[in-house]
Amino acid sequence: GFEVYDANLNDRGIDLLAVKRDTHGKLKEVRAVEVKTRSQGTDFRLDMTRDGRQLSADWLDSRLAKLVREHPDPAIRQLVSEITALKTAHPGQVHPQLHGLSIADDVQRVFRFDPRTGTVDGLVSEGRVTRLLERLSEAEINPATRRAAIRHLQQFDQIRASRPTRLVAPTIAAELAGTTVETSSVGRASQLFKAAEALPGVSVETAAAESRLLTKAVPVAGKVLPVAGAIIDVGVRGRQAYQVEQQFQRGEISDRDRVISHAKNGVGMAGGWGGAMALGSQGALWGSALGPVGTGLGGVGGGIVGYVGGEKLAEGAVEMGSEVVYRGVKTARDATRRAGEQLESGASAARSSWNSAWSCLGW
Repeated sequence: GFEVYDANLNDRGIDLLAVKRDTHGKLKEVRAVEVKTRSQGTDFRLDMTRDGRQLSADWLDSRLAKLVREHPDPAIRQLVSEITALKTAHPGQVHPQLHGLSIADDVQRVFRFDPRTGTVDGLVSEGRVTRLLERLSEAEINPATRRAAIRHLQQFDQIRASRPTRLVAPTIAAELAGTTVETSSVGRASQLFKAAEALPGVSVETAAAESRLLTKAVPVAGKVLPVAGAIIDVGVRGRQAYQVEQQFQRGEISDRDRVISHAKNGVGMAGGWGGAMALGSQGALWGSALGPVGTGLGGVGGGIVGYVGGEKLAEGAVEMGSEVVYRGVKTARDATRRAGEQLESGASAARSSWNSAWSCLGW
């Protein structure tokens, strides 16, 4: 009996808004839903954000206001305006909920949340993720939702075992070719998938097209992300250098700390990107066995690990050799100062000689 809307807005919206209307079309109940998915474990925690803790009263008010102002879909903006009016008039009819999914444990839980205290206020329901997918696969709902549930159910055993997969297409192809698939979830889902083909607008080509799209998109992302990361890193480190200089000017840090901070900043960046290139290429090589998607994911994953490791090693080296670094910089600075003083002394002597000569000529 609920209408469900995706109200995300570049990580500044709300995962889901579920609304129920009366016979006259007016809102009578709203559920603001935050979804947490974990690979394993059931410790579903709400994060602290700039707008406050997720699902808290301040967070909900701030997110609703942003959706009204900034969401590109006018229908969502209108819906959120209705929700805001309902919340003002009847706050008890707007219920925040936390939905938690644990893949390895095959657990799905729904929690009530008290926005006044900012804490979870009891368990609403609990079940298995696979059972939820089965129910969605068989329900009289939107065909696209049914197809998505069938695909996720078909892959569930592979995802839970953390075995790499090329989405649905290979399994579907094997099923259509008459190959028997032994895993339990895949066995159930293959029958559902065949049944879903009779639905309006449903075809195996849809899943295959999605698979091809991801196969192309992930390698491209693997090439774009390092460039974007480098640009961001330069900006972040430039800001850090500026902050260090400001601290030094205010007398909050010593000259030694200033030099070492700049050295760690520069060397850490060099070490980080050196490690990213080294492990990124290795990750891409290892992932290439899984095709283009594996190459992209392997490259990005290896690059991240390599950057963090390289940065820490480089900063550690600066920390260990800080005395040498500081002495070297201090020696260079002193030499520069002495050379400047000598130049200034020579210039002063030259000016004195010139003035004397000019005085003699004038006399």
